[in-house]
Amino acid sequence: MPLGAHLQTEDLPREYKTLIRSILHLPGRLDHVKRLVALGLDPEEPDREGLTTLHVAGWEGLPEMMGYLLSLEPGLNHLNGYGGNIITTILHGAKHCLARSERDHAGCLQRVLNLGLPLGRHVLEFTQNEAVMRVMLAWVDAHPDRLLDRNS
Repeated sequence: MPLGAHLQTEDLPREYKTLIRSILHLPGRLDHVKRLVALGLDPEEPDREGLTTLHVAGWEGLPEMMGYLLSLEPGLNHLNGYGGNIITTILHGAKHCLARSERDHAGCLQRVLNLGLPLGRHVLEFTQNEAVMRVMLAWVDAHPDRLLDRNS
């Protein structure tokens, strides 16, 4: 496609509309993702599981990718098809992502907490990841007023 061209995304099949979600976990794909966004793919388009690219980047533990996606100012209150928000999705990934030992879920969590998102008291026991737990406990110490009894 010529420089500056945009896709006609309304006619694309869902698999193409959510292509970013499908590739963002692969090594070295940040520039590719940026080009797809520039072409007109919507990074907030949820996949069949209701996951946006931001949720997938958090689940995968990719803070650099999350930084780019957060720079696009996405909606942070999105709930995926499992009822998880961005924080619980990151925590779930820290426990279940196959590449979790090589990823930085703590860095992802720090990025979203720095945006002022509240933390539900119930999630403090949701992870056995020590780095993630340190981020949560430091955040609670610094912001006890933003610790919720329930995470909405």
